[in-house]
Amino acid sequence: MITVLFLIAVAASAGTYATVDEAVAGIVAEMNAAGITGEYNQAVWLHDWLTLHANYDHTYQWYDPAGVLLHGTGVCESYSSAYALLLDQVGIENAAVVSEAMDHTWNLVKLEGEWCHVDVTWDDPNEGGAETHFYFGMNDTLISRDHVLESSPHVCTTTGNYYPLRHSDGTLLFTSDADLIEQLETVIQDQPPVINLYYIGSDPAFSVVDAFVSWYDAVYNIYGILGYSVTYGNYGAAFELQYTDPWETTDFILAEPVQAPAFSMVGPAGTFRLSNYAGNGMVLVFGRQSCSNTQAFLQGFSSEVEGLNSVGVEVLVSVIDSSDPEDIFAMEEERPGYQYVYDYSGVMWSCLNAVGCNTEYGITFPCIFLINSSGRIVAYSTGPVNRLLNDIIAESFSLGTGKKLPGPEHPDPNEIVNGSGNVTTLNGSTIVSGIQSALT
Repeated sequence: MITVLFLIAVAASAGTYATVDEAVAGIVAEMNAAGITGEYNQAVWLHDWLTLHANYDHTYQWYDPAGVLLHGTGVCESYSSAYALLLDQVGIENAAVVSEAMDHTWNLVKLEGEWCHVDVTWDDPNEGGAETHFYFGMNDTLISRDHVLESSPHVCTTTGNYYPLRHSDGTLLFTSDADLIEQLETVIQDQPPVINLYYIGSDPAFSVVDAFVSWYDAVYNIYGILGYSVTYGNYGAAFELQYTDPWETTDFILAEPVQAPAFSMVGPAGTFRLSNYAGNGMVLVFGRQSCSNTQAFLQGFSSEVEGLNSVGVEVLVSVIDSSDPEDIFAMEEERPGYQYVYDYSGVMWSCLNAVGCNTEYGITFPCIFLINSSGRIVAYSTGPVNRLLNDIIAESFSLGTGKKLPGPEHPDPNEIVNGSGNVTTLNGSTIVSGIQSALT
């Protein structure tokens, strides 16, 4: 896509001119002084002059061109008739479209040999300050999604003049759910504070908000998204995102081990205490049964559990925020081989506080703590997982035994198959891979 910036001279404004004819001539003179040439560029500039210098007339007083041109306010007839006069002044062919069902009117404009719809009114927000170009250059299909096109003097088939397709402002334009997901999965890697979306498909019932929320519900744990707020209109929405970021000041590998809080956790097989693992080491994994990121980690890491157990290292998995035994039974069935326990006493939060993690804004699962033979936390991780700990655990960690942990052969340690592909492609940024020091 090509980005073109139009600089609009704003020395003159509504109220500057005494008559409609004077306003039309003066506005076109402003455009010429700005060096704007070519039908398309001129049509955009004149459209922008109106949206920037006028607001919709909620008193329904101004229906003629004088409203927006002289008084800075008018209803749709005022916008469309004023735009027609400006286009006539520069020799751009145009016509009017009237929808009695909508009690609304807008313009047809012939640009570069092709007719297209331009609804200046709908590109101008009620209170101003957020003017758009989403209704500039539409074909019949696009305009018909939310306009009742009863009759039209010309057929509009092309999207070649559609402004959002000709100019990139960072808005994600998409035609389907799959198209949206593909683009979101790309941009979310950089954790943008705001994501702007606009649907350019043909389904009039399509909901941008519903499409985003469906994606969000499936991946927010993976990408560390804490929450969002949204402003939206027809087929467009702006999502302001908040991310979990407790790692601003703390390394994944602790410079000095931190004493783990003493704990007891209860599971189907009995009570598990920190003191049970003196002289060996332990891996604590905290997650939710419904968290896809937790499930991806557990499946990928399951091949290492047997090797850890053989040297006395237990891997305890706690189901967070649940006292329902069914949650543990479900995880045991899906991911066997682990010791499943309940975090009744808040062990996870105590461990996070011990390593200096800022938990004020929440955390992203799974949370993983590696505790050495003397009961100290030497490494931890939380959030998106796109690399497993198999090589790191098996080759780097002695866990206090001095032994290299046995484990299965992996042709590619990052290619562990799960239900949605390998862990590398399923998840976002690397956090777990930051744990690289030995447990001693």
